[in-house]
Amino acid sequence: TENCQTIALPGCWLLNWTSVVELTTDDPHINVMQKKEVVSGVIGLPDVFTYGNIFIARESYTNGPTSCTVNTNSEVFFTDGRNERIRKVSVVHALCAAVQRDFITDADKTAWQAHTTNIATVCAAVSNLAEIQRALIESDDLDLLRSGFCDLQSPCLPTANVIVLCSVCTSMVASGTVSSWPSACPAQDLCTCRNAIVAAMTSVVYLNCPNSEAQHDSWHKWITAYTTCWEVALDSDELYLSDENKTAELETAVQSCST
Repeated sequence: TENCQTIALPGCWLLNWTSVVELTTDDPHINVMQKKEVVSGVIGLPDVFTYGNIFIARESYTNGPTSCTVNTNSEVFFTDGRNERIRKVSVVHALCAAVQRDFITDADKTAWQAHTTNIATVCAAVSNLAEIQRALIESDDLDLLRSGFCDLQSPCLPTANVIVLCSVCTSMVASGTVSSWPSACPAQDLCTCRNAIVAAMTSVVYLNCPNSEAQHDSWHKWITAYTTCWEVALDSDELYLSDENKTAELETAVQSCST
């Protein structure tokens, strides 16, 4: 919407929880309640609660949140699946690098917002992304993401890691090594989506947002789980990006497998 972004990508985190506790507006731990406050650009009932206790804040997240909204002031609001209830938790909000951090500049915030817009635009073109996303959310099985988003099953290439292949294939096209997108590479729209995700994941805001003991809500899980593509990568995969000889070896294999 015009003044608000609902983002399903790395950067909005839910802290680890242990149990579900139903909270009401009469809860003594709610130190500020601004009922009927309008959060610009958000569809639904914009009730904003501010919790000062980190443990109560964690419990409040389990009362139905499945998405995250950031307004034009870079304030973070956690919402339920249909934006019917919006919670702003002051303890967590103050920790996030997107706000209230001296070293996060306005340019950093602007860049982060550009990343979120770019991901939403370019990843929409990935044909099977919705199916992968749905399957991952329903089954909570990272193997589904690995098989559909992390690995390219090609017996011709020395690596199946999509992060590595997308980096090398994109570089080959940009440098003029090849005149068109090699057929042995992952789908170009998948690599474009991957590049947008990695750009967000290496941004100042994301790198400094708290993620210790973090658990993502379902709508963020599919895309933040993309980090597993790195975590399980073989050391030899990393060499294809850092060693010129290994990079040249992979480029040769890509061209050979594309003929």
